[in-house]
Amino acid sequence: MKIRVGTVTTFAAFIGSLAVATGGAVPIQPAAAEVWTFDRLERIGGHNTTVLGEPKIIDSPIGKAVEFDGVDDALFVDNHPLAGAETFTYEAIFRPDGGQREQRWFHLSEQDPATGADTDNRMLFEIRVVEDKWFLDSYNQSGTESKALMNKTALHPLGEWYHVASVYDGKEFSNYVNGVKEGSAELRLGPHGQGHASIGVRINKVFYFKGAVHLARFTRKALAPSEFLKVQARPPNVVLIYADDLGYADVGPFSGKSGRPRPQTPNIDRIAEEGLRLTSFYTAQAVCSASRAALMTGSYPNRVGIQGALNHTAKYGINSNETTIAEVLKQRGYATAIFGKWHLGHHKPFLPVHHGFDEYLGLPYSNDMWPRHPERGTFFPDLPLIEGDEVARVDPDQSQLTTWYTERAVKFVENHRNQPFFLYVPHSMPHVPLFVSDKFKGKTAGGLYGDVIAEIDWSVGQIVEAVRRTGIEENTLIVFTSDNGPWLSYGNHGGSAGPLREGKATAFEGGVRVPFVARWPGRIPAGSVSAVPAMTIDLLPTFAALAGAPVPPDRIIDGRDIRPILSSRGNTSEPHDALYFYWGDELHAIRSGKWKLHLPHSYQSLETAGANGQPGKYVRKEIGLSLFDLDADIGETTDVAERNPEIVRQLVGYAERAREDLGDSLTKRAGKNIRPAGKL
Repeated sequence: MKIRVGTVTTFAAFIGSLAVATGGAVPIQPAAAEVWTFDRLERIGGHNTTVLGEPKIIDSPIGKAVEFDGVDDALFVDNHPLAGAETFTYEAIFRPDGGQREQRWFHLSEQDPATGADTDNRMLFEIRVVEDKWFLDSYNQSGTESKALMNKTALHPLGEWYHVASVYDGKEFSNYVNGVKEGSAELRLGPHGQGHASIGVRINKVFYFKGAVHLARFTRKALAPSEFLKVQARPPNVVLIYADDLGYADVGPFSGKSGRPRPQTPNIDRIAEEGLRLTSFYTAQAVCSASRAALMTGSYPNRVGIQGALNHTAKYGINSNETTIAEVLKQRGYATAIFGKWHLGHHKPFLPVHHGFDEYLGLPYSNDMWPRHPERGTFFPDLPLIEGDEVARVDPDQSQLTTWYTERAVKFVENHRNQPFFLYVPHSMPHVPLFVSDKFKGKTAGGLYGDVIAEIDWSVGQIVEAVRRTGIEENTLIVFTSDNGPWLSYGNHGGSAGPLREGKATAFEGGVRVPFVARWPGRIPAGSVSAVPAMTIDLLPTFAALAGAPVPPDRIIDGRDIRPILSSRGNTSEPHDALYFYWGDELHAIRSGKWKLHLPHSYQSLETAGANGQPGKYVRKEIGLSLFDLDADIGETTDVAERNPEIVRQLVGYAERAREDLGDSLTKRAGKNIRPAGKL
């Protein structure tokens, strides 16, 4: 037998090549923010460890690879729990660049003496010492016979894997399977920090996996918790909090030029202080359903056939052929939930529980789609609150929506602390009509709008505290952003875009640039700020990469993996050469680097603001071909197209590419790569 190791020096590349060589499945990949370099391949027999012979570079089915000879020996491990079983044991050793611990790929083939069945068990594990406690964290995959037994248990499998965590605190060695103390284990420490651990996993009184791990050349140097958690023992949890119509300047970290009292958002402020603030983050289209379609599918809303804001008359919604963030993450065993506004179709086939979410409580569309609408009167029916795919209440008390969503979110975190989860909280607020609970009514200097923002901030704090209280914050990414800019016509009941031009329903910065903060202790450096342009379409491929889950290979996904931006690596390149901004079917603008090109189009602009829940008046305006330098002119006030003809030509070229791909009704172009929405 020959084992081939890919020359790419990441752990994921090696595991992929090992799976090809051995016919095994590809195991979980460590988080890609840390590079693990291949160090050596060892053969273990009893207490003897042999570093295998000199490798050579070869061409293989996976490209350039490193080949090792002499790994086909039959070994007998003298202290293996299955004494006398024929055992093949190989370890590929990795070290993080500059790190003090080892990552090992452990391959064990054996014959169970009780049944005579061949097993082929694989285990990926990490060895570390933290504050004098020994940790052995692993993911295990069993062969055909053992897998069948595993699937009969009540344990939640992470795909085809289950999690084992073994901890030695200096007094006893405890073994856990998926967070439940199970089986037995022992640890014997030898000189120079070497030792040997035997693991037996017992489920329903049956030992279905037994293995031996030799801890060779292992340092006893203590590591800080934030350091050792850089390599995840399980995929990270993801919490995504999504406000509705929140302006760029409506939260503290972005409110410098709003002209209003500083928002009372201490919890959102803390996320920015302890994590990352993106100052050029965009929604794909500045309106409710379109923005959510892009977020959930990683594709421009025009590509997936959903635009505007769907109401109760819509006979279409998200297509069952689309793959949502929740469905992508469920490939890795994630629990999933949404508490809040969905707005991708209100009929049962379009509701979130039929698109990857295990739980749902919320409104199917905007909270102003009810009989008390200030302009459309009784056009709308009573507002439904949906649980699962059934109406739980009609005309719910909107002052309690934020509280209800928050309570369910906290409960979900508590119930799934021992399992990777995706929690999506798309708040109904601060979309008009504004409602706030008595906890925050009249409590801020910002009037009712300020009270609503303060309650959303409280909700953020409750969720962050639940993550901290359950001990999972260092394995949890928390993101807060908004679906689009503020609804300016509502005046004091609408938000502020600060220095940005216009607001919701336009392709100007005030409509499409939204606040974004993210926190992940030990993974996102505190106080980070990035101005690299990114968009909501990037979150699906980013979350997928963090979880080690594949994105759909049979369709165009417009988003890009922005982990380098989240980890604040220096000189991060832009993930997109251009970002497209549509309004409906009309292509209005292109951003590339610091440049923003507006194509000729009409747009709404505020003439007079309303107040206290009544909208003001918009007028239609026109803009010709105009170029703005956003680094120097964030407010899009000075057209510099004449001074930069080459830049204009380049961005017009990107516009032509968008028209060919996605279409543009202003130039009467049909896109070639459009997918249909789902229909009843």
